[in-house]
Amino acid sequence: MEHETNVNSNEVLPVSQRCSILKVLEILGRKWFVFVIAELMSNSVLSFSEIQARLSGEYGENISARTLSNVLKILEAEGIIARRVIDNIRPTRVEYYLTEKGDDFDIIFGALKAWGVKWGGALQKQCKANTCVHNFLSPLDLSELRETFVPLRTETG
Repeated sequence: MEHETNVNSNEVLPVSQRCSILKVLEILGRKWFVFVIAELMSNSVLSFSEIQARLSGEYGENISARTLSNVLKILEAEGIIARRVIDNIRPTRVEYYLTEKGDDFDIIFGALKAWGVKWGGALQKQCKANTCVHNFLSPLDLSELRETFVPLRTETG
């Protein structure tokens, strides 16, 4: 992995801490992360067992409690989700929900959906998974998005 030294210290930073796109891909590229975020987008607040039940078999395989626990800890450390402990009931309940940072993934998923619908082929338009992120997001208009971005490439020739 490419590293760069922080200007203010001798600390070496991985490229994903310097590149905003790689940072997003570092999060979304990990197994189960997209699915956990999608479940919380479509359900607002879920307990650990509810997340595990919704993921089990829905995406082709089951997620173990240990794996889900690790995913939730990382997403919480990244500030994408938050947890709330409700200890006035027995057994104690822990709920997870998206933070403002996590809520912004709807924009990313909308753009990804638009790209997938446009370029992914006919099968991309026929997904039947009830909780798939595509069911609760409208695709963004790629041509409208293109107009809002200032192109960084220059014309040659």
